Amino acid sequence: MGHGLGIFSSSRNPPSGSGARGYPSVKQFGTALAVGFVIIGVVGPLANVDYDLYGDGVTGWGFTSGGESIPGPDMEADEGDLVTMHLFSDDALPHRWHLDYDSDGNVDSGEPISDLFTDSTDYTFSADVDGTFPYRCTIHPGTMYGSWTTNAAPETHDVAVTSVATDKTTVTQGDPVTISILVENQGTVSETTTVTAMAGSTTVGSNPVTIPAGNTEGVQFTWDTTGVPAGDYVIKGTASQVPGETDTADNELTDGTVTVEAPPPPPPPTGDLSARLVHRKAWPARHHFVISDGGPQTFLALIGNTGNAPVNAKVVFTVYDAGGNLVGSVESFVANVAVGGISRVDASWNTGEGRFSVVAQCWFDTNGDGTYDGSDPGTKDFGYAAVP
Repeated sequence: MGHGLGIFSSSRNPPSGSGARGYPSVKQFGTALAVGFVIIGVVGPLANVDYDLYGDGVTGWGFTSGGESIPGPDMEADEGDLVTMHLFSDDALPHRWHLDYDSDGNVDSGEPISDLFTDSTDYTFSADVDGTFPYRCTIHPGTMYGSWTTNAAPETHDVAVTSVATDKTTVTQGDPVTISILVENQGTVSETTTVTAMAGSTTVGSNPVTIPAGNTEGVQFTWDTTGVPAGDYVIKGTASQVPGETDTADNELTDGTVTVEAPPPPPPPTGDLSARLVHRKAWPARHHFVISDGGPQTFLALIGNTGNAPVNAKVVFTVYDAGGNLVGSVESFVANVAVGGISRVDASWNTGEGRFSVVAQCWFDTNGDGTYDGSDPGTKDFGYAAVP
């Protein structure tokens, strides 16, 4: 028997000629709203089923007083229905109604059984075992019996993502993020679905999970943000559609944003940063040879780290003519000199004809901020001659 929308379902009609008192098996569903002739309802988890049943130790069971038969009338409910039996003794003898799930003629634990009655009684139970079973009076089982059917509830297939959460909302590139996803099986049978975590358009991971009916399972993924561009990433969890599923609107859930930030710049080196020219004087590459007028000349120098942390340093070569007049200057490339280390640097100079002197001085970055604000007060000098 299917459930429908509305305040009331169709009644179960008694057998022809039974004349059952109030027999209609009324199913009252959950919250409903009636407007004019339009009835809008929400199907609840249980329906209410009512039966009037009269008993006589000689003539059996019936839906009406005097309408008993052997066997008694067939009765039914849907799995999950809440059943109320309105029981009447038509012969003023004691009776007790029993639904025998295992058909062994005994009252076993979990089987519906009413109180003993000689006039009338109401007995309510949940039809939670599907199948067809005998019902009987435990006092007169030979004459007062019949058949009861509990229709199995139809299978429903439905999984839903109910929660998506992260352990962090802001991270630095390279930090891991844990994404936790809860998936609920809202159907009636066990399902296997693939759970996927997304960060923006990036798939963080996918895992299959099997969830019993009515249960919720949690799945966790670790998002490695190494190399992930800085920005905001919307976090989403999805559960793949299972066979027979029609309600797919809740198969994904977007909840929250994780901001990935670039790491801060490294702090400036600590310590006393300094450097100086070391060993022999600074020198031209060809100081032992005749230099042709107009040819390029390479100036060289050695820089030693005299501080307690790596230092960036360079050498400035200043050129004077034979009369002591300034001709110009040139800088070497910057060398990063390790603690206790020595680096060789050079610079290229286009020389002219004549005799020249060169003064070399070391400049260094005292605090790692890119500014060469320190210098070695000691200088080294050399001279050379350029001929036609």
